[in-house]
Amino acid sequence: MKEFIEGLAKKMQIDCSKIRKIPYTVGLKLGKILGGLYGAFLRPNPPLVTGFRVKLLGSEYLIDGSKAENELGFEPKWNLEDSVKDIVKWGGFVKPR
Repeated sequence: MKEFIEGLAKKMQIDCSKIRKIPYTVGLKLGKILGGLYGAFLRPNPPLVTGFRVKLLGSEYLIDGSKAENELGFEPKWNLEDSVKDIVKWGGFVKPR
């Protein structure tokens, strides 16, 4: 996920050098608090930090596709770099919050 986000930021020419990390447990607690406040006040848009988003972005996922490649002849259609390019191109159609 880190590689993906860094690649996306680079492609969008966003300087991430000033972004500071917080411990996972702090982010998770903050996300739960903000999520609870969102629910209590019935806001129209969910907060940017939620417990789910912290879990999603703060966890490491390693997916090995070698078995599918070897046994089924699977060939991935996209690589990380092409995916980032497509997302940046598609992002021009998305309105920011």
